[in-house]
Amino acid sequence: MATYWKRWVGLVIFAAVLVTAFVRLGDWQLDRLEQKRTRNATIVAQQQAPVATFDEVFGGPITPDKQYRRVRVEGTFDAAHQVQVRYRTNNGDTGYEVVAPLQTTSGQWLLVDRGFAARPSAGPLPAATAIPAPPTGVVTIEGYVMVDEPGQPDAIVPAEGSTRLVNPAAIATWSGRPLVDGYLNATSITPAQGGGLGPVALPELSEGPHLSYAIQWFCFAAIGVGGTFILIGKDAREILTGRRRRRARAEAATGDSAGPTGATTGPASDEVPTAESASARTAAGSGTATAGSDR
Repeated sequence: MATYWKRWVGLVIFAAVLVTAFVRLGDWQLDRLEQKRTRNATIVAQQQAPVATFDEVFGGPITPDKQYRRVRVEGTFDAAHQVQVRYRTNNGDTGYEVVAPLQTTSGQWLLVDRGFAARPSAGPLPAATAIPAPPTGVVTIEGYVMVDEPGQPDAIVPAEGSTRLVNPAAIATWSGRPLVDGYLNATSITPAQGGGLGPVALPELSEGPHLSYAIQWFCFAAIGVGGTFILIGKDAREILTGRRRRRARAEAATGDSAGPTGATTGPASDEVPTAESASARTAAGSGTATAGSDR
């Protein structure tokens, strides 16, 4: 029995750890789902809002609730400090984006994502120096707002004209331009730019597979709990079955040692001699003796 108890304790501890992990993974997927829903609601609300001016949006820090707001701005590109952003995706394609500082007509500096270019089917990405320069002169840009992308220094500080993430603070230090917080993903530039750059698409308005993943993790947790009870129940049935078998063997052994019920051996010990039977035996003895003397 002690062996079973040790097994049960170990099984319960293992199941508790496993079920806890499954439940937390399910909660994590639900949290991801809530984030997606919040982001989708923000995209819809900001895209439906009227186009804002630079001062209406970039007058302070850009927080997630300000993302995707449409903004129109005018200014002049700083072609000498444009940066290639590597390892980007857009509508399922992989490639790169190009960002460049823009000095607005009011004198402030804003980082603008000029657009995305798909990776060539063969060969490496083009060098940063091979990317076409932005339009010259005053341009009118309409796009949507994005927050800074945080990361390690080697991912946000430009090196040889390229970087991994779009971080206006790091690019401001590198370029010497006092860029405001956040940046603008351009959807249209007038006059039109060359270089094969296309607008960076908005995120897809879908909730993803997070709900189904959460349900799967919770099902795994339920299976863990149910499996634990099933295994313990199986052991308990084995214990009860063993006890019944031992009890049956003990009862069988006790019956065999007692012999058949009501059996007797030898003369009937319950027979009690009477006076008549005694006289008969005496007379029979005397007759036998007389016969012997006549011979």
